[in-house]
Amino acid sequence: MVYWGEHMFFEKSFETTEEFEMEKLKISIMDYKLMRSNALVGSTELDMVSVYFNENHAFEHKWVILANMSKDLEKIMGFLKFSV
Repeated sequence: MVYWGEHMFFEKSFETTEEFEMEKLKISIMDYKLMRSNALVGSTELDMVSVYFNENHAFEHKWVILANMSKDLEKIMGFLKFSV
C-alpha cells in the first residue's frame, strides 16, 4: 500500500455558464517506476457542476475508485481520497 500526501492548487476562470457546465476534472495516477514508460494505474473523472451543487461548492475528503480504461474497466485499480 502506498500513502502519498501532496497538495496541488490551480485556478481556472470561466467566461460563460456553458463553458463551466462542460468542464470536467480528470485525475490520473501514473506509475513512474517502470523503465521508459509511465504506466497508468487508474483514473477518475467528475464534472464541475457536481462540485458546484455540493455543500459549500466543494467535495472534501471524498474517496473515489480508480479504473484503467485501457485494461479491464470493471476492475478496481485503487482508491484515491481527494478534496476539490
